[in-house]
Amino acid sequence: MSIIANYARINEPELEKFTSEPEKLFSESAEYIDIDRSWDPMGWILSECKRAEHAYNQLVMQSMMNERHQEKSKKPSFIQRLFKKYPEEENIDFLKQEQKKLDQFEAEIILVGIEGRGENKEPRIDFGYGESCIFKDEELASISASFNESTGLESKPDFEKMDSEDVFPSHWREEGDDLFKNYIVANYNKLKHFYNKAHSENQIVIMWYS
Repeated sequence: MSIIANYARINEPELEKFTSEPEKLFSESAEYIDIDRSWDPMGWILSECKRAEHAYNQLVMQSMMNERHQEKSKKPSFIQRLFKKYPEEENIDFLKQEQKKLDQFEAEIILVGIEGRGENKEPRIDFGYGESCIFKDEELASISASFNESTGLESKPDFEKMDSEDVFPSHWREEGDDLFKNYIVANYNKLKHFYNKAHSENQIVIMWYS
């Protein structure tokens, strides 16, 4: 099941109306769009932070799978555990080291706009996948500018790497050209136009998942 990224631009005086009746965002906002789940591979291509997070999450998932498939061994005694480090402990240490590396990254402004990573949350607009995020004023201007300045989609990404790292929706080797042009770039351009319009008309943007 795909988690869809949704965006609506509204005039700020209307915010209270939409927080009271969020379902009206789909039909009564100045403009409503969704980009399906293209936000996931789009962010991976455009953001070093996203790629680092994805790689770390893959390590965590692989670690969990390895633990499930490990043969159960005799539980070591307390004394043994004092003087010997066991594989599961080494694995925890490794993940902690990778977490420290991940902590060095900060989400780029374009990723903030794509995935709703801003700090201005609106809990009254929640369609089951967490609080919505509101962008306005200087933050909205920065997001709009980041879309206009980005060159990350001017050339094709490494489809082999995307498949090896299990980037959604997979099958990049076979279908990469079509997915890139008609799914990633098409939705990026739609979102870029949307943010530019919201900024030029001095509106606010509400982003949520469904």
